[in-house]
Amino acid sequence: MAKVIAIRLVRETDEENDDEIGISAVAEIEAAQTTQIIRSPGVWGIEANVDDEYADQVAEEEYEELVAILEDLGIEKVPPFEKAEWSDEH
Repeated sequence: MAKVIAIRLVRETDEENDDEIGISAVAEIEAAQTTQIIRSPGVWGIEANVDDEYADQVAEEEYEELVAILEDLGIEKVPPFEKAEWSDEH
């Protein structure tokens, strides 16, 4: 059975507009002896200088979306939001 290895909260710069970012949640899962990546849809068009409180709120909503996706795939053991780490991708 597949299991979650890690959850990351991702802040990405919009390729077409450096003044905007997108925020999503990403799970690394181990399945059939491979590592797979599952990503929430993400929210885009957020001002790049967004305050941390708002970014955390969006990230938590994306985490909940990711949990729903994982549950649809039969993965029920997901680390809590508080264990997720932020990463930047450009």
